[in-house]
Amino acid sequence: AIILLNSCNSALQSFKKGQKKFDNGEYELAIKEFRKASAANYESGKTNYFIAESYRLSNRLTLASEFYEKALASGSKETDLRYHLGMALKVQGKYQEAAQNFEKYLSGVPSKDFKRKAQAEIDQLDEVEALANKKTFIELKPLNINSSGAEFAPIIQGNDLIFTASRKDIVYKSNGLPYLGLYRASLNSPTELGTPNLFSGNVFKNNVNEGTPTFSKDGKTMVFARGNAGKRSDDSPDVDLYISKNIDGIWTEPEVISVSDSLAWDGCPSFSADNKTLYFGSNRAGGKGGIDLYRANIDKAGRFGRAINLGSEINTAGDEMF
Repeated sequence: AIILLNSCNSALQSFKKGQKKFDNGEYELAIKEFRKASAANYESGKTNYFIAESYRLSNRLTLASEFYEKALASGSKETDLRYHLGMALKVQGKYQEAAQNFEKYLSGVPSKDFKRKAQAEIDQLDEVEALANKKTFIELKPLNINSSGAEFAPIIQGNDLIFTASRKDIVYKSNGLPYLGLYRASLNSPTELGTPNLFSGNVFKNNVNEGTPTFSKDGKTMVFARGNAGKRSDDSPDVDLYISKNIDGIWTEPEVISVSDSLAWDGCPSFSADNKTLYFGSNRAGGKGGIDLYRANIDKAGRFGRAINLGSEINTAGDEMF
C-alpha cells in the first residue's frame, strides 16, 4: 500500500510539474513530465491530451495524433480535441480519417473558433487528397547541408545559399531543438554546397530564434524575424522584424523596424521585386483571425509606412504565412 501511495504521489508531482512547464511554453520539458505521469497511468485522458497539445503547440503536429487518440480512448471530453486530431491526421496524409474526425467534431458541440474551420477542412480534403496523389516528374534529393535539426527558408544570394537552421549552443525549451540562426553555404554546384558558416557575427544572438530573411534587390538590406526567447523572458517574449544593412561588407547590428508590433508575432518578411513594399505575416489585433498577411509601403528614404491587412480575398480565420 505504501509503495502504491508513493507511486501515486510521484505521478501527481510529475503531472503538476508538466502543467507548470506547459503554462511556461516549455513544451519539450512538459512532455517529459507528462510521459512519467502517463507511465504510472495517472489521469490518462488529461495526461495524453497535454502531451498531444505540447506537440501541437511546438509545431510537431505529426507526433500529436497518437496522444489525442489515447486521450479519446481514456474518455477525454476536451472540446476541441477531435478538431486538433483531424488536423494532425491531415498532415500525416490520412485524409479520410481526418474528415471523419472533423465530421464527428461538428456533430458534437464545436467551439465557435473551430466550427467554420472544421467545415472548411471537410470541403477541401477531397481536393487536397487529389493533389497529394498527383504524380509529378520532379525528383527530390536532400542537400548535403542537412542535419538532425531543422533547415528551412533557403534564399540564393549571389554565390551563397542563406538558410535558417537550429544550430545554436542553447536549446529552445519549447521544442527541444537548438535555437534558430542564420547560416550561409557556398553554392559549389546546384546540388553540392560548401560547409555552412554563420551568416554574420553581428546578426546573431544565442538565446533567441532568428530566421526567414528577405533581401533588397541590391542585397545590401536584410529584414528578418527574431524572438521567442521564451514566455518568461523580457528579451523578445514574442517575434519582431529586424533590419540590418551591409556597409562595406559588414552587416550592421539589427534594429527593430517601425512597422513591427511589439505585442504581436511578426514574421515571414518578403520584399517586393521593386523594393517598394514589404510583405509579412502577423497575428496583431484587428486581423481576420490567426496569422494574416500584411504589407507596408517603403518610401525612397527606406522608411516603412503603416501595416495594411491584405484583406479577406487572401486572409482567413486560419493562418496565412510566407
